[in-house]
Amino acid sequence: MMIIAFVIFISGLFILWQSLVLLKKEGLTEGHIIYTDTHLWNKVTAPLYDYDLKLTGKPDYIIQSGKQFIPIEVKTGKPNSIPTEAHILQLAAYCYLIQHNFHQRPKYGIIHYIQPSISPKTNKSVSFKVNYTNDLENRLLSTINQIRSIEKSKEPCRSHQSPYRCNHCGYHHICNQKLIDQ
Repeated sequence: MMIIAFVIFISGLFILWQSLVLLKKEGLTEGHIIYTDTHLWNKVTAPLYDYDLKLTGKPDYIIQSGKQFIPIEVKTGKPNSIPTEAHILQLAAYCYLIQHNFHQRPKYGIIHYIQPSISPKTNKSVSFKVNYTNDLENRLLSTINQIRSIEKSKEPCRSHQSPYRCNHCGYHHICNQKLIDQ
């Protein structure tokens, strides 16, 4: 058990180090971290929440650079050549929450994909700057409305054939369309 805890701790330190490298690469060295969802520095900050939309979220980092707030989401695993739509909408949700919690609309957010390896020299990582446009905000709000409509229906249909997604779904415990039972 201690070995597993040690490996998790080292992985967390590695992700933190990669995040700091990302900040420097993105030219954010003048800013400072005002929010973090990691246990590496101190107690995890409370989630951001918007009462009107009933939306909550915890970005990995929020950087304040001047008057600008920039959400950063770090994803581990094989780096993508472009950000996935789900990751873009997740980042848009953080931008929306920042706008409604800090009363400052972010111009953009960053998605950082990293595939850790044993040797830091062989890490693969890529970052994407995602502009928080009115169009992206409207896509986010439309997606939230679609999700809320599906939640109100008696039996929403599963939208994929992925056992992994099925097993990690927030509705897995009540779903009657499971691909796997665990």
